[in-house]
Amino acid sequence: MRRTMAAALAAGCVIGVLGAVAPWTAAGAGAAPAHATGAPARARAVTATAVTAHSLRLSWRNPSSRSFAATQVRVLPGATAPRTIHQGHRVGRFGASRHTATVRDLSPGRRYSFAVFATDGHGHAARAAVVRATTLLAAPRFPRAYEGRDDTVVQWRNPASRELRRVVVRYAVGSAAPTGVSRGTGVRPTSRTAHKVRLAGLRRGTRYAVSIFAVDRAGRASAPAVTRFTTPPASTPAGAPGTYAGRVVDTAGSPLVRADVTAYRWSGDDLEAVSTLTDAAGRYTLTLPAGGWSVLVWGGDAAGGNSDRTGYQPEYATVAIGSGATVSAATVVLEPGAVVTGTVVDTAGHPIAGATPFFMPVTPYVQAATSAYSSFLELSGDYFETGTDGTFTARGVGPGWAFTVCAYGDDASVSGATTGSNYVTSCAKRATTVAAGAVTTLPTLRLTRADGGTVTGRLTSATGRPLAGDVELDPVDDVESLWGGFASAGADGRYRIGAVAAGRYRVCASTSSTAGSRSGWAPRCTARPVTVTTGKTTSTRLALPRGAAVSGTLTGPHGRPVAHAGVDIESTAKDAEWGGGATTDAHGRWTATGLPAGRYGACFGNDGSSGGTSGVLGACWRHDGAFALSAGRTLTGIDTRLAAGGAIAGTVVDAAGKPVAGVVVYDPSSAGVDDLDLDIDDSGFTTTDAHGRFVLGGLTSGTHRVCFDTATADTAGVQGCSARTTVRAGHVTGGVRLRTPATTAIRVRVVDSQGGPVTAVDATAIAPCKDEDDDDYACQTVGLLGARTAGEIAASRLTDGDGVAQLDGLTAGTYAVCLYGYFGTTPAGGSPTGYSDACHGSTFDVAVGRGRTVELTMTLADGGTVSGTVTDAAGKPVPGARLVVPGSAADDAPGSGEYFDGDLRSVSAETGSPGAGSLTGADGGYTVIGVRPGSWQVCAIPSPASGGTTGYLSQCHGGAPAAATGTAVTVARDADTRVDLRLVHGGALAGRVTRAGRGVAADVFVLAGRRADLVRYGEAGRDGRWSVDALPPGDYTVCVVADGYQGQCWRHVAWVDEEKMPPLAKATVVTLGLGATRTGIDFPLRRG
Repeated sequence: MRRTMAAALAAGCVIGVLGAVAPWTAAGAGAAPAHATGAPARARAVTATAVTAHSLRLSWRNPSSRSFAATQVRVLPGATAPRTIHQGHRVGRFGASRHTATVRDLSPGRRYSFAVFATDGHGHAARAAVVRATTLLAAPRFPRAYEGRDDTVVQWRNPASRELRRVVVRYAVGSAAPTGVSRGTGVRPTSRTAHKVRLAGLRRGTRYAVSIFAVDRAGRASAPAVTRFTTPPASTPAGAPGTYAGRVVDTAGSPLVRADVTAYRWSGDDLEAVSTLTDAAGRYTLTLPAGGWSVLVWGGDAAGGNSDRTGYQPEYATVAIGSGATVSAATVVLEPGAVVTGTVVDTAGHPIAGATPFFMPVTPYVQAATSAYSSFLELSGDYFETGTDGTFTARGVGPGWAFTVCAYGDDASVSGATTGSNYVTSCAKRATTVAAGAVTTLPTLRLTRADGGTVTGRLTSATGRPLAGDVELDPVDDVESLWGGFASAGADGRYRIGAVAAGRYRVCASTSSTAGSRSGWAPRCTARPVTVTTGKTTSTRLALPRGAAVSGTLTGPHGRPVAHAGVDIESTAKDAEWGGGATTDAHGRWTATGLPAGRYGACFGNDGSSGGTSGVLGACWRHDGAFALSAGRTLTGIDTRLAAGGAIAGTVVDAAGKPVAGVVVYDPSSAGVDDLDLDIDDSGFTTTDAHGRFVLGGLTSGTHRVCFDTATADTAGVQGCSARTTVRAGHVTGGVRLRTPATTAIRVRVVDSQGGPVTAVDATAIAPCKDEDDDDYACQTVGLLGARTAGEIAASRLTDGDGVAQLDGLTAGTYAVCLYGYFGTTPAGGSPTGYSDACHGSTFDVAVGRGRTVELTMTLADGGTVSGTVTDAAGKPVPGARLVVPGSAADDAPGSGEYFDGDLRSVSAETGSPGAGSLTGADGGYTVIGVRPGSWQVCAIPSPASGGTTGYLSQCHGGAPAAATGTAVTVARDADTRVDLRLVHGGALAGRVTRAGRGVAADVFVLAGRRADLVRYGEAGRDGRWSVDALPPGDYTVCVVADGYQGQCWRHVAWVDEEKMPPLAKATVVTLGLGATRTGIDFPLRRG
């Protein structure tokens, strides 16, 4: 989070002191030694030395007065020091034996004034001994390097401080970066505060390390910002870079300064990015290697326009840079944004520092047209985390869309904690939308500390060199609850994976680094599994062996290089875990490194550019079909020439004959090259330009249809295809005209009871089921239309900032139009009790003609709430229980009624879903919003992990444990109904599946009595152990199925044909009492 020390001090934050005892402890603990009274002499020889950009070290000499008892240190930012022991902010109280302290959490390049008071312990203090010091500047950020034909350009971002005097750039051959401003070779920047330099005269094929230092007015250097690169070999000169230039303004045309312009692209798993800031005229210039780039313009910190207070919304673009070309971009106009602030705390209310908040866009939950998940970078252009006080601020957030704020903690910490912890991802229960220029403060978000163990370690090469890379935990035991974990190792090779479920795992790692090995380092997994224990830390170490590498050149017709094409490298070995990939450069060259030794095949996509308009055809390397790679060596000469493809050109127009831009045009018959079971797909699609024109290349000779799809993230769109067209290799067949039909749609405007628009309401068009006996999932119960009414979801869209949703892509007919408003909100926050879901009428009463759009305005009324607590029999809170109220906005969507026909535990509560808002917190409390007025059952479904060994049974208000019904309660509009529920423990069954005494992984089925009604399903891990909990009292039959073995029902009853019902009549029934546990349900298997 961006927050200065001054702001932290103004909020009354305490500065942490390394090694300092807590006030009135240590020397002051217990009975204090007797001291003479009266102010002692002053402390002497007080000094302050900058240690880092965020810390200063104080030292002083204590007086020898008999009355001296302790030293108190106070601080103020700036040049004025505290004059009394009550002014300024407390650093600490130090006993008579202490004479040093390290003050942390300071702002970079900031001056501070300290006052050191010698005290007698009775409230008397000597005059202050004052010392002033300035922290070091922050290191320059985001150092990046890219290769030119004859030089290398290194770019960075300077710290924003008035103390910045100059920038020093030093470089050295090798991976070891210069550690001081006099080490290595110096490069003179063009100005004292330049943000890039050109390195000329470098040796070809050589690795370099560059350090950038920020030097303040006192001549002190910051920590270095380091970047490393390898120059291209002399035999393969890189293409000349191009430039991309433009201008950024606000909506009034005023230039914006300090707008961040970043061009980025992925090369395999590596992100390549080049960025700069706009100047006072709003202009920018990026020097980019040839190829395609995505460009993000972020104005969160921009200035000079009409929305400096709240920032500007980001804009995106794509650009193709030719070798040595200059591309002038259209002027980018940034719309005013909003500010969103919030606080993240733990369950006890303590602020969490280092937590990562993110915004999750609300998506349709009745039938999502897109499974859209956007990181905060995609939404507002910046990442952020909480500060020491748990707060965060996001600038430049765009209005007109709704989101829920979520957060997680990875090695985050609360005040006073010596080590970080992991916290489970949690999301706000209500959605938020913002207005341009407004500041919105979100409700406090509470995170729960994650259970489980921690895996730490260091990733190195076989030679002991630290490696940056990816580390993953792969569960050894085939148990559904063990999902493993993932982390990235830093430059020092260290990694940490927290909140790992107890169990056994393989630790696997890979790296894209070629440091110390031109052929890279091969991925590997630990030879033996590691055991993770809850609450414990397991240390591991992975040393990657030398990898193999392969390279080649990809050309097209007439020997032209094919640039930017995907290359897929996969092992020909059965069940191989590792492969690789690459992208061809501007000269068609490619290299894949870090592959394990073995035999591989290579296939090439047709997504590259060969200079021909008809494109190329994907293919695989044909010489012998596969090639052998050896560790530490690079195989060259895997050169392939792709054959010319054919192309179809044409235009897409609407029903009135006007061209339509941005329409996806594709060939439905496109097929990939799969000779070696490699996943190489033809590109097979393109997008119409501003004039509706398209050229679809890379097609095989023969006849093809061309189809279009006008769908976007917000609309279903319409689809259609052309008649078959003959395609010849190397030729472009033109004249294809695709006409989109007139839109058949329902346009819904949603308002609240005051007539204001409601954003993020899931407006849904529901068609009658084609066959009332249809058991297909598409035909679902529509609770808002009655328990016996079923329908099929035809379209579902969220209302926008104006409360409007267009349900298009419909066919002529009759529909029910229903509003599902769980996430419904307004800039003012929406209804405090949520909105009641509603339909237009009580049946399928909205008729839509072909090519017509029906306009509807619907009012979404306020709902009621149901709240209370869920506890166990002893009154202990039960967290994570899912509350179900059939008339609530979280539970009355189509298909929800099925949850009340049987196992309540199947109700959804995924993070960010409506159901997640109906979970109990750490205190067992809950609130269910948007309940329609009427009488409703209230049921609690516990999390399988919330009840210990035997779990809790579900409970409905007024009903028996595990029963699916109870006594209904009355809910009124704009009112709260209180319902407390008490859960009891269920029973548990456990045993082991074996073969000759060794464990066997198997599926476990717990059936009701001797009937074939499945009550619970479980899994036996590789050790054969299994358990199933949360069982109501009753009689059960237990059966297991394992690959390669006869099925079996307890006790010793073979189940030979798994396609038929198990022989339940011969099985032994297990009787289980309330809360009881029955073990020894063992299964010695026989081979099938």
